[in-house]
Amino acid sequence: MWQVHHGYHVYKQQHGESCGPSSVLMLMRLIDGTLTAEAMVRMWFMQAEAAEKKAGHATYGTKAGEDGRIFDFSGGSGLDIILKVLQRRRPTYKAKRANALTQSPAILRVKWDNPGAHFVVCIGDRDPNRIWYLDPWYGMVNNPKGIFPLYDTSTGTFGAGAGTGRFTHIINTKA
Repeated sequence: MWQVHHGYHVYKQQHGESCGPSSVLMLMRLIDGTLTAEAMVRMWFMQAEAAEKKAGHATYGTKAGEDGRIFDFSGGSGLDIILKVLQRRRPTYKAKRANALTQSPAILRVKWDNPGAHFVVCIGDRDPNRIWYLDPWYGMVNNPKGIFPLYDTSTGTFGAGAGTGRFTHIINTKA
């Protein structure tokens, strides 16, 4: 379900654990206007997970290729699947893992203060003092620049409540 907030298209994830595919959807629409279904992107994730399993690589606790949803409790494994999907399906984005947020848009992994993790799209600076995010669960979120790498969803436009965490992984793009 797409909604427009502050002039940006924000996708509300359709499954409790589909923040990874939903973030890829938003990134594609933001970068080049591509509009596709969450189910299609989830299929790409299932294919990437199945390839990882076939190659003998561990995935994040569910059976690889099982349902295409990404919810990564363990660290960066879900982020690696997102990176593989972007590199295969959108090579012009030049997606790569990074240690610092140097470009936007970017996909960031949040480790919640409570158990769990989440993925969002950073769209960068809309004003000099804030960083803006497209969050598939909380909507359009903005935080003061000074708190990065902390993340606070209390400004989210979907009215989904508040959550706090810290960014742990980044995929920068150069589209």
